[in-house]
Amino acid sequence: MKQFLRERILKPITSQLSQGADPRQLSLAVTLGALMGTIPILGISTGIGIAVASALKLNHAVFQGINYLVYPLQLILFPVFLKTGGALLGGEIMDFNLDLLKAEFQASVPNFLSKYGVIGLKAVVVWAACALIIGPLLHLFFKTLFKKISLNRRQPS
Repeated sequence: MKQFLRERILKPITSQLSQGADPRQLSLAVTLGALMGTIPILGISTGIGIAVASALKLNHAVFQGINYLVYPLQLILFPVFLKTGGALLGGEIMDFNLDLLKAEFQASVPNFLSKYGVIGLKAVVVWAACALIIGPLLHLFFKTLFKKISLNRRQPS
């Protein structure tokens, strides 16, 4: 895993920095890629990611790479956001059963959206609240890290 992270994540980012990429923009790509990758609506993070990265002129490869990297975290947080949304914003607190959700979605998309749409919206509200807190902290962390890496790469040995 350590080798994978070094070769597939760290090396491309440091390569971008050595080619003159702006640490702030790269940090924003990593931060927003991670946040979009955890949105509690399965199957939309790539599309939203493309739109966000394009609108902000961010590095698409870095953005989507991080988005895909955090996919397991999206699956872990999905039921947490659903249950927290129900608990904090009122209404039904859903028991998370992926097989049941999949079967109901495949049976009838309109019925699925009618039954689970509000619960999903509440989960997105909780995710957005978390993103507003975590996002600036992640951005600050990565911006500082990338500036330091960038400065170290520019200094002669």
